[in-house]
Amino acid sequence: MKHLDGKRLHYAFSCGMDEVIKCRQHLDEINVFPVADGDTGTNLAITLEAMMAGASRDDDISIVGAHLADAALGGSRGNSGIIFAQFVVGLSRGLTHKTTASISDFVQAAETGVDTAYRALGKPVEGTILTVMRAWSEAMKRIPVGQQNFAGFLHHALRAARKALAETPKKLKVLEEAHVVDAGAEGFVHFVRGMTESLLERLPGHVSANPQPAHVLVTAEMITRESEPPAQRYCVEMLLEPLHSGPHDIRTALSELGRSLIVADGATRIKVHLHTDRPDAVAEALLPLGRLLEQKVDDMVLQHASFQYPLADIAVVTDTSCDLPDALMQQFQVHQVPLSIQWGEHAFLDKRTLTAANFYAMQKERQTSPKSSQPAVKQFVRLYRNLALSHKSVISIHLSSALSGTVEAARLAADSVKEIPVHIIDGRHLSTSLGLMVHTVAEAVASGASLASVMALAETLPKRTDIFVAVKTLKYMIRGGRVSPLKGRVARALHLCPIVALDENGRSMLLDKSFGFKGNLRKIIRRVQTRACIDQAVKWAVGHAGNPEDARALANALTPVLGMPPAYLMDISPIIGAHAGVGAVSASVLWEAGKRT
Repeated sequence: MKHLDGKRLHYAFSCGMDEVIKCRQHLDEINVFPVADGDTGTNLAITLEAMMAGASRDDDISIVGAHLADAALGGSRGNSGIIFAQFVVGLSRGLTHKTTASISDFVQAAETGVDTAYRALGKPVEGTILTVMRAWSEAMKRIPVGQQNFAGFLHHALRAARKALAETPKKLKVLEEAHVVDAGAEGFVHFVRGMTESLLERLPGHVSANPQPAHVLVTAEMITRESEPPAQRYCVEMLLEPLHSGPHDIRTALSELGRSLIVADGATRIKVHLHTDRPDAVAEALLPLGRLLEQKVDDMVLQHASFQYPLADIAVVTDTSCDLPDALMQQFQVHQVPLSIQWGEHAFLDKRTLTAANFYAMQKERQTSPKSSQPAVKQFVRLYRNLALSHKSVISIHLSSALSGTVEAARLAADSVKEIPVHIIDGRHLSTSLGLMVHTVAEAVASGASLASVMALAETLPKRTDIFVAVKTLKYMIRGGRVSPLKGRVARALHLCPIVALDENGRSMLLDKSFGFKGNLRKIIRRVQTRACIDQAVKWAVGHAGNPEDARALANALTPVLGMPPAYLMDISPIIGAHAGVGAVSASVLWEAGKRT
């Protein structure tokens, strides 16, 4: 065979994917560079699965190549996955306007792919997947193309790739010290082997080369095994639709924000990968350069701690509607799945790529309201399978089901995860009241309590917890559709401000109202005083939407009433502040008994 058409390319890539899937766990185990986070095989497999799921089986090789490139870039994960996707993007460019590819065409396209992959990195490192890609491509150029068919031609190049793989420890000290080859580079060799061997087979009637079960590609990443935590806390991946900017502009904007920067350039979108301590700064830097699309932010420090030093056999999970200080989240190894925020043309991850400080500044300036959405089921699946590596069970406590579908998404994920039992709890609360509940559960878990006793405790918490929210202006509730414009105009004319609470089913309700915000704060204090006369507070917290002054005043007033200082005082999450609006202040109390006044 001396020409390659679209269907044959699709089949070859599918067979390459199968080979990576087969060695996924081994690749995870030998992964030590750039961070020993044990997920290179998984990330490559997920990238390849996304690529094949989005590819067509057209006869035209340029059409198939374009689809492979676009799907690979959009679904790419991790350093090696994004570099591989960028290689496919370059390969597809080399196949543009071709119906079939000759050996000479393929050689030139592969060279373009390798060059494109190198350009994605500001500082390419030899001894990695890049080195093996280059060796494979250069070996093909040395063969007299008129004297070979595709199978024999690629077998020769495969031998060169294997030789380059064996030499990666000589080029990278961290590999030599660990006595391993580069995981991404070995993954590429497995891919090329599967692709090469497919060219010796007859093309099957239907191109479905993957015999593995569908969930194999989303199995848990093997969390970092290194003795020291990662230098940067977060692994950030963002998809961007650029506006009058290119990879160089993006690389310049992000160059000082972290390490392991990759800027992968597609036909219409750019994929960014960066290890950083400030995901929000990454989003802020990219906002002027294009439209922010899909994002993923992993807390590598928390992953490292919970894998290497788990506090207990039980893992605790919540979502970003839960307002609990970061220090307590880290101390008790509480994992958060972020909700999504769509604001105009841009997408953000709550508390990750859009923090409270950034959000409230933007909310004052913008005339439109952001839209919130629950996490995707696959986000929960990935986290639960991750936690199965170091825990025996999971308790997952979430935002009230009366206010969001987050609980249902978590339940669907729990049903599909077989590696670990996952127990889903409808918190029937949000913000700081949910934070008090999660904190209480995490304390019990850390103290060594049994799963049965922790579950029994968790079930009592919604009825024992109150939250009172004083809203400073109805403007944001009107924008978000929570209050009708007519009622809003009447309330504003009378200077009425509401107090919002949650009923026993977790639904929001108008509890009270006052002529002015200060009057609301006084009414909250009186309601807490009334409850404190018949019940003892266990812990309490104050939250605010960019209004620390009134929050501190409320905390000072409630401290003598409850006989203790607040457990914490903090900005509420953007996902909650989007509805409460700038200036809102809340008080949440966890009581000893479950009586309601």
